[in-house]
Amino acid sequence: MKKYVPESNQLIRRLRNLLVNLPFIYLRFTNNEMIATRIIPLKIRYIIFLVIFSFVTWKLYEYTYKSMKNSLKNKSALKDIRDSVNRSRVTVTVYYEALCPDSRSFFIRHLLPTYTRLPNVLEVELVPYGKANTRQIDDDHFEFDCQHGINECFANKIHSCAIHYIQDPVLLLNFVTCMIENNDDPEGIGIECSQKFGVSWKPIFQCSRSSQGNWLLKKHGEETNSLNPTISFVPTVLLNKNRHNQASILKNLYEAICSNYRLIIGKECVE
Repeated sequence: MKKYVPESNQLIRRLRNLLVNLPFIYLRFTNNEMIATRIIPLKIRYIIFLVIFSFVTWKLYEYTYKSMKNSLKNKSALKDIRDSVNRSRVTVTVYYEALCPDSRSFFIRHLLPTYTRLPNVLEVELVPYGKANTRQIDDDHFEFDCQHGINECFANKIHSCAIHYIQDPVLLLNFVTCMIENNDDPEGIGIECSQKFGVSWKPIFQCSRSSQGNWLLKKHGEETNSLNPTISFVPTVLLNKNRHNQASILKNLYEAICSNYRLIIGKECVE
């Protein structure tokens, strides 16, 4: 006696068989039933199989490649961010005059102490010129009028030459701060400070007495005069080329840096 198979089970079995054999058979629909009518030749089966296999393989490769590329891109982006943070610095640019009392006070009370506390995150740029004026006499000769007289022009040249010749930023800042403490005799204090910090005085002094010193001071004058608006107070101090909040910067440089750039320097600032 033939075993009875429910119609629903027969349909499921037929669907399964059809799915297993796809795409190697043609299908036609009759009275809402799927019926296999013809077997595809073996050679055609291989071609269809290779096409499908190639397509699936390519899609898998494409997906894997894109995933790996995105992953590497994300890792690279994170590395760039970390490197950027590690390289982050706050640049302190000081436009000053060698004989200016306010410049002297800023160097002694704020700039050097702040740099000493934050040596790993600060870059100091010194621009000695202030409210001076430059007149070009000939191709290689300039005359300068400085706010505090001819002695200041000479001191500004010595500072310009020191900035040019002293490559160590810590040594440079210590030397310039030492000089600005008593710049009334630029040559005498220059010799004293060079001996104190082991700086080679001869090339700096020769530079200050030559056309090289003139050109260096002229360059600092051009940089100072390029500020917009022009400086109205000396010293003028920029943090990352930003000129805002001069009063707070001159009052407490360390606090101004930590309050405005804590995200960059973070743990370097101690309450």
